[in-house]
Amino acid sequence: MSKRIFTVILALVLSLTALSFGAEAEWTGAQLVYDESSRVLTLGWDACEGANRYVATIYNSYNSVVKTETFAATGAKSLYAAVNGGTYYGEVAAYNESGAKIATSTTEKITLPMITTSGSLTLKRDGDGTVTLSWKEVTKAESYVVDVVYRNDENVIQNSSVNVGLASSYVITEAPYEKLNQLTVSYLDIDNTKTTVGMMTLSSAGSGYYPGTTNTPTTYITVTVSGSTATADWSAYVTRLGASPSQYLVNYILDGEKYSVTKPASETSIELQWAGGLTLEVLAFNAFNNGAYTYVDSAAVDKDGTVIYGVRPNEGNIFGDNCVMSVGTYSSSVTWASVEGTSYYTVISTDNTTGRVSYYNTTFTYASIPLGYSVNTDFSVRVLAYTSNGQPSIVASVDYKGTSSGQTPTPTPTVCEHTFEYQSCTEVHWKHCTKCGYTCEVGEHSAANGSCSVCGRSSTSSRFDVNGNGHVDLQDAVMILRRLAHLD
Repeated sequence: MSKRIFTVILALVLSLTALSFGAEAEWTGAQLVYDESSRVLTLGWDACEGANRYVATIYNSYNSVVKTETFAATGAKSLYAAVNGGTYYGEVAAYNESGAKIATSTTEKITLPMITTSGSLTLKRDGDGTVTLSWKEVTKAESYVVDVVYRNDENVIQNSSVNVGLASSYVITEAPYEKLNQLTVSYLDIDNTKTTVGMMTLSSAGSGYYPGTTNTPTTYITVTVSGSTATADWSAYVTRLGASPSQYLVNYILDGEKYSVTKPASETSIELQWAGGLTLEVLAFNAFNNGAYTYVDSAAVDKDGTVIYGVRPNEGNIFGDNCVMSVGTYSSSVTWASVEGTSYYTVISTDNTTGRVSYYNTTFTYASIPLGYSVNTDFSVRVLAYTSNGQPSIVASVDYKGTSSGQTPTPTPTVCEHTFEYQSCTEVHWKHCTKCGYTCEVGEHSAANGSCSVCGRSSTSSRFDVNGNGHVDLQDAVMILRRLAHLD
């Protein structure tokens, strides 16, 4: 046999041997396509030779599963997922009849524009920073007017109004998306009557940080931390609005206790201790409402000294890492510290009982989550920040394990009318409440005729026969653990 023929045969044998042991063949049959009109991603693939079934999966950019499904080789070869912007890729694994994976095909990542719809209005944000507002056409319109409310570089609210003729879209140049407040589209008819087509609200004054700014307050308050003292200053409220209240009211919660301090109109700052977490709000008396308090702004200082704006004092506030979560009955809200250079945030909420995960994209630093203490008493929230290069990082995290009331991280103690019984081990005995588990009166055994004269335990019992019933069982193990918990 010639050397060339031997080499060919050897290569063939090695190839067959590799396949028999489950080695994967090269296969590039998967394609990921996005339809912007329907906002649907479609993962399709070509047939793979030898495949009996396929497992198709669409992932987001941090490798979490968006959707996955198994397909027979003779069936459909498309997986669909509705999305609302972000970065995604697809992967299809082919399996043979014996169940071994024979090939995997992975698509390139694609980044989609963020699209928000409100009634007749649609807002599209491309990765290059372009923000385009579009709307449904009205037959009797002679022209359209776009009103944009936004914050300028000094963070002061401004308004612009543009007549765009019969165009059905408008590229917003007044301010970046992060500073847009409200968008309104109206049409003028033949009589020059102005009628609203739609309105979209994107933010509100005093509602939280804006991405791309570090340690900059939203509107009217600045909090600085030095040592154990946090100083809140709201002089911007007077400067920007020309307000002249007769006094201010500062409400705050520190170490779980509520406090209120009144400040005269001449004072626009306060120093407070923040150790362990502080939440505060400032209200102005008779500023605009003739005898009523008007909300100025709010903030929190978390347990690590990070300032988070837009958090109002609430008994249900839980401090996490760079965030504060306000736990509600059926839903909760989370507010976190801004991260400079962030394009958008992804909020991931996990029901730790069912394992169900929800995702929410936003450019603001606050979000509502569909979990509360009446829905589930064990859930977690993680916030990821995406920079312009598309790489995410976890910037905030908080967990809620639930309480009897669902309103505070620590349940309010209740008074128990104790019902005691003795429990014991070989060395000591103690009184144990059968209702609440309270333990007291720990003492050594007093031997009398082979049994303790106080608790009655036999001195001949096994050292692990805690309840003295003559044998070791699960109840003994539970009693030992309870004893350790109360005596350590």
